[in-house]
Parts: sequence; C-alpha cells; structure tokens
Amino acid sequence: MHTEQDESSVVKKGDGHSSQSTHRLMHLNLLTLAFSGPTAHLEEKFLDDYYRQSLRHLQIVMPLGALFYAVFGILDQFMMPLHRNIPWLIRFAIVCPAILAGWLFIYRPWFKRLMQPIVCFIIVLAGAAPMPDPAYQYLN
Repeated sequence: MHTEQDESSVVKKGDGHSSQSTHRLMHLNLLTLAFSGPTAHLEEKFLDDYYRQSLRHLQIVMPLGALFYAVFGILDQFMMPLHRNIPWLIRFAIVCPAILAGWLFIYRPWFKRLMQPIVCFIIVLAGAAPMPDPAYQYLN
C-alpha cells in the first residue's frame, strides 16, 4: 500500500537528526500534541494503533485499580477511625463505581472516541478525591 508523504516529515534512521530537529519535522500541535501540517495524515493511524494497544491493558488494569483503591479503605480504619465514614463514602460510592463504570464503558462501541477523556477523568477523580483532613490526602 502506497501512501503519499511529505519528505520533510520522514526521519531516516541514523541520519543524525537531533531531538529538536525531529520535533520540527513532526509538526505537532503544541496544545493537543496531535500531528498537524504535513504529518496530519498520521494522527488517525496513531490513534487507532494506540487504542488497539491500550484496550487489553485497560481491561485488566481498571478492575485491578478499583480493587486496590478499595483495599486501601482498610487504612482509613486505622488512620482515621473517627472520620472513616467520609473517606469510605468517597471511596466506595464515588471513586470505585466511577472506575468500574469506566471499565464497563470499554465494551461500548463509542469508547474508542472517548477513551482518553474517560481515563483522564478517572485518574483525576481518584487522585483528587477530597479527604476530611488534608494530612491524610496521601491515602488517595
């Protein structure tokens, strides 16, 4: 299969390009890091490949992440015995269900289009879930 490529966007192995000159050849959008300009035709292929390689990983890691996040609830009992209800509410009613919902979304046909925002949301939610005492924020 022959595809048309701009010769300025192709970096040959061993031709001495530095990281800086390779970046100029790649033509990336600095905000979204998507391929742009003469390399824009690579973006869809890259996203398809990234999705295909990430899917199995997400199918395994998301339920494990929910499990580990839930198991850390044991620390709430020891570290904050008087305030454990709030962390458990956050842990078991918000974060773990969000992780498991994200895992179930993997099997929906529209997940490919929304994979990155969903995974990003889950990571931010799990890491930024508030704790009643800032001294215990590390428990997230």
